[in-house]
Amino acid sequence: MVIMQSLEEIAKELNLTNLPKDRVERARTINMAKFEADSNRKINLMYLKSKQKAMYRGSVYNEMGVLESHFADFKADTYEQKANVLKARQIADRIAKGEKFKAVFTGNAGTGKTMLSVCVMNYLVETTHLACLFVSVPKLIDWEKTRAGGTDEQRAINLEKRIQHADVVVWDDLGSETSMQANSQAQATEFTQKVLFNLADSRRGKNDVFTTNNTSSELMRIYNPKLISRMLTQNPDNLIQFKGKDQRILNN
Repeated sequence: MVIMQSLEEIAKELNLTNLPKDRVERARTINMAKFEADSNRKINLMYLKSKQKAMYRGSVYNEMGVLESHFADFKADTYEQKANVLKARQIADRIAKGEKFKAVFTGNAGTGKTMLSVCVMNYLVETTHLACLFVSVPKLIDWEKTRAGGTDEQRAINLEKRIQHADVVVWDDLGSETSMQANSQAQATEFTQKVLFNLADSRRGKNDVFTTNNTSSELMRIYNPKLISRMLTQNPDNLIQFKGKDQRILNN
């Protein structure tokens, strides 16, 4: 849309009624440039918000309602839980301010890792234009295996594209794709490691949050060191350790 104004209107609007016409024309050019810049900014913001919504809707998870958690919903009773929530908030704030890093939430099953990682993601969706994606690692591997078998190929391809283009990815339940084996800490198959390596490699310089029930030493046994180096962090500021018993069992 182009707004047409007479030179006199522009001059009056900018308090330039006594200026020569060439200066008024220059003022009009500046005014139109500002209008175009504002319009482009609004269009860009609309695009970013649209991308953000589409990415969020493309999340892959196992349980309904998993994406509904927010920091206000997290019940922190112990000192340790309160410290974990505080650290997760700090991680979310750092990502929102533009830092790029890998974060890891590790600990026993049912201690709140997934819920708190979703809190981070929803905080970013609400306060920034970052495109955030939640991915269940076991489900990702299942889809890739199905694709390798010649079925639902496009579903897996589309998920890979979303992972590659997202600003932030929450990788949920890393390591549990091997838990159905006789040895739950057995090395992941070559197929699984290749899938994860290629995707992790495509996300260099981007933000990722990993949740896992495994310790770092267990993950080192499960995955190739090259894959570990692309996923895990040595920075204690990016690591949250969850302790305690499975709250899902205690509450049933």
